[in-house]
Amino acid sequence: LKSLRVIDYNKKVLAKLKHIGIKCTAGDITNPDVLENSQRNPPRIIISTIPDTVLQGTTNEELVRIARSTFPSARVIATATDPNQARVLYKAGADYVVRMAKLSAERLHDLLAEHGNSLHERSHLKEVFDMYKRQDNVRGAT
Repeated sequence: LKSLRVIDYNKKVLAKLKHIGIKCTAGDITNPDVLENSQRNPPRIIISTIPDTVLQGTTNEELVRIARSTFPSARVIATATDPNQARVLYKAGADYVVRMAKLSAERLHDLLAEHGNSLHERSHLKEVFDMYKRQDNVRGAT
């Protein structure tokens, strides 16, 4: 986390992140000047983790284009809600696109593949779910 920097305009979010030791810059990530001035050195990776349904006044496609033009050598990771949007983001220059539904399906697949044979046992099923809940809580899930 030492080299991680978050850019956001929400001061409450920034305060929470700073409290846990993450470097932050207040500003509009769609402004290339904010991007350029937030770093001493060009970033190697730029990540947008927020889906378009939550973004205000911009889209992941716009963020990818701005990131790509501001820092051409950086790897850009964006978030899509569906396969069509993922294709648009790749076309806009994203190096990788995260889809939450796909990640959820992969996690469920892993859970079933790892524990599928014993999930018919009610007590084991509870143990498996409790284990995943603990892991999620450790990662800060609510």
